[in-house]
Amino acid sequence: MGEVVPGVASFNGDGELIGSEAAPPVATTKAGSLDVEGDGPLVVREKTHVAAPMSLDQALYEMELVGHDFYLFVDSETKEPSVVYRRHAYDYGVIHLRTDPLAADEAGGAGGALGG
Repeated sequence: MGEVVPGVASFNGDGELIGSEAAPPVATTKAGSLDVEGDGPLVVREKTHVAAPMSLDQALYEMELVGHDFYLFVDSETKEPSVVYRRHAYDYGVIHLRTDPLAADEAGGAGGALGG
């Protein structure tokens, strides 16, 4: 028989795994709608808010009022979710989400952008 190397799988003539110790089970916990395996710094906090449509100017005002670096709102012109955010000093950005009518009900990873 060949040399046994620690930490490397060994197989017998029938292709069955031999001489290995079973790996300890990995704990799985529920974090919101996610199943998290193992230990990690993942923190999931879910919130639901009622939002009245507002203009971009109003969303910027609300963001400054609450003192955050971003503010999620429903754009009164498009009726779609949007985010305003602080970039550098007093420079701002805005992200508009537009639903794709041809997309599947559940998008893949990366918000469906990569075809998940």
